[in-house]
Amino acid sequence: MYIIVFQPAALFMVLILVETFLKTNNKYAIIFEDDMEIDDFKNKLNKHIKNVPRDWDVILLQYSIDKNKGKDGKFELNNNILKINGNFTGTAGYIINRNSAK
Repeated sequence: MYIIVFQPAALFMVLILVETFLKTNNKYAIIFEDDMEIDDFKNKLNKHIKNVPRDWDVILLQYSIDKNKGKDGKFELNNNILKINGNFTGTAGYIINRNSAK
């Protein structure tokens, strides 16, 4: 089990966003921190989303990992998609589906 520590206000806002998302019929929710910037987001998302496995839980739009952890299978890079099999830090932006929101 991994414990992710948030600032209380940030955690509260994420919980409100997830709760609001679950009251909709939308399949996905995109959540950004207030200072997140991605140039040409829609085109980049459309280009890379086809490489995401069908059974995804969360798509991180930013991450920070120790490059040496790849040597022990903690992450794999394929088709510009990084599969993380362990810890990560940074949640500046991510996409969740209904299953992961529950």
